[in-house]
Amino acid sequence: QASEISQNIVTETNIENLVKSKGFVDCVAFIQNGACNVVVQKDGEFASADAIAIKDIVVAQAKISADKITIVSK
Repeated sequence: QASEISQNIVTETNIENLVKSKGFVDCVAFIQNGACNVVVQKDGEFASADAIAIKDIVVAQAKISADKITIVSK
């Protein structure tokens, strides 16, 4: 379990950094039980293209299917 938690922390950090590089002010990713929750903050309006970009990042980094990704914009 410790190695899984450690790997999740690395993956979460990678996701957060990649999302921030797409122009988001802040991002927190949390992986648990094969699902990922992502909370983002963006200056301006959150568009569907933003959600697609975030899901693409999570799928590529965490190998989690898009239907198990939840995105919340603050």
